[in-house]
Amino acid sequence: MSEPASHECSGHTHIGKVRAENQDCFAINSEYNIYIVADGMGGHENGAVASKLAVTLAEAEMIKLLQRYKYLADDPDGLNARISEVFDNVNRHIFLRNKGKRGLSVMGTTLSAVTLVGHRMLYSNVGDSRIYLFDGTRGQLKRVSRDDTVAEDMVSKGINTIELRESYYQNQLTQAIGTKTYISPNTGYIGLHPDDIILICSDGLYNMIGQDELDQMFKTCEADNAGMNDLVDGLIQKANDNGGFDNITAIAIRV
Repeated sequence: MSEPASHECSGHTHIGKVRAENQDCFAINSEYNIYIVADGMGGHENGAVASKLAVTLAEAEMIKLLQRYKYLADDPDGLNARISEVFDNVNRHIFLRNKGKRGLSVMGTTLSAVTLVGHRMLYSNVGDSRIYLFDGTRGQLKRVSRDDTVAEDMVSKGINTIELRESYYQNQLTQAIGTKTYISPNTGYIGLHPDDIILICSDGLYNMIGQDELDQMFKTCEADNAGMNDLVDGLIQKANDNGGFDNITAIAIRV
C-alpha cells in the first residue's frame, strides 16, 4: 500500500436550532485518509456516548487494519470485508454496554465511514448517515450509501411515493450500531477522479436540504473553486436556515 495522498478536507458539527444536545460525532484522520460520521440515539446523553464510542473505536481499528493489511490495497472487496469486521466489533462493544438496559437508557448510533486507498473510495455504513459523491467531471451529485430505514426497504420493493418519502418510515431505522447482536454493514467502493468531492453527513443535514438544492450547492462550489471549509460551512448554514430541526454534521473531501 503506497503512502496515503493528502486531500483537502473539512468537517464540522452543529447542534442545530431545536435539540438540547448534540449527539453527532465525527473524525478526520488525514494521515490514513479515514473519515467517519456517527449520529447517536438514546436518552440521558446516551446517544452522545454511543456516537463518540463508535467513532473512536472505528477510527482506531481502521488504522490498525490499514497498517496490517497493506497487501489488500489492490483488493477492495477484501479490504471492505475487513472494514465490515471493524463495524461488527464496534457494534459488539456498544451492544454489550447496553446489557440490562431498557427504554431510553439503551444507546445506539449510526456509523458511516470512508477510507481512500489509491484511486478508490471504500465506504461502509449502518443506519442513515449518508455518503455522497460529487462527480467533478460531470457535475453530478449522487448518493452511494444505503439508508437502513423502513422507507428504503419499501422503495427497494417497488413502493416509492411522495407520501412514503415524507413519512414516519423515512426515519425509522432497520439497523443501528449497538441495538442488535448482529449487523450487516452496507459496503462498496468506487473509482475517484481529480476534483471529485465526497460528502459524509448526518440526517440533520440532508433532511433540511432537498436533493436539487444540495446538488446546486456542489455545482456552485465547483464553479467558484471554493474550498471545503466554505462548502461545509455553507451546507450547515443552509440546514439551519431551513429549520435546523436536528444536529447537523458534515465532512467534505476534495480528491
